[in-house]
Amino acid sequence: ERMTDSISDGVKRIKELRKQGRNIEGVAFVLMGDPTEGCTGNYASQLFTVELTQRQQLLLALDLHAQAIRQFASMADSLDVVGVLCNHGEWLRQGGKAITSDSDNASGFLMDALLRILDGHVPNLKWKIPHDEMVTTRILSGVKLAFTHGHKITGKEIEWLRGQSIRVLREEGREPDIWVTAHKHHLQVTDFGPWYRFQCPSNDGGSKWYTDSTGNWSTPGTLTFLTGKHDPKGWSDMAVL
Repeated sequence: ERMTDSISDGVKRIKELRKQGRNIEGVAFVLMGDPTEGCTGNYASQLFTVELTQRQQLLLALDLHAQAIRQFASMADSLDVVGVLCNHGEWLRQGGKAITSDSDNASGFLMDALLRILDGHVPNLKWKIPHDEMVTTRILSGVKLAFTHGHKITGKEIEWLRGQSIRVLREEGREPDIWVTAHKHHLQVTDFGPWYRFQCPSNDGGSKWYTDSTGNWSTPGTLTFLTGKHDPKGWSDMAVL
């Protein structure tokens, strides 16, 4: 219900912004990771609390994301479909250890399947699908964005972002203006100076283990914002739906 509501609320949000005079030339639908639960070894009751099999989870995720792409594609001249790899989507073998590569991931498979099903049938789609990369980049309305699930961040986040920004600059000839992460499941926006970092909330129901351990919890939601040169920051109109 939260996923389907976020799709309809996203369509409404685009219409509202256009009524306010915002020139929305394109839409980006970004899959920030953890579309399924890998069910391996994080805490003892994990298997018990997951309701669906892996096959059922993948089919549900495929249906929901296809629904979102079809609806958002009708809202603009182009739709960028962007994805990242994640930790709960890792396909693991032999006691919880990956023996293939980072590309063996439910997030990557989901995007590959969506491409095969929808490309050529839904007009004006642009795809950016990761294989074994942990950082996915895209230029949207002239703003350079970098997306990563965030589970590979170690040490101080600013140092990790600085190192990855330098790597992106060396490999692609451009440093990100905005970083988008998701792994921590709660909303946070940080101005680091060289870049803004958006930490996305999630649409899950929260973690009893996390709340019991810390007393904290996260509010479900979907992060939306505009990118473009219309604002000196490169972004505006942030809203959580």
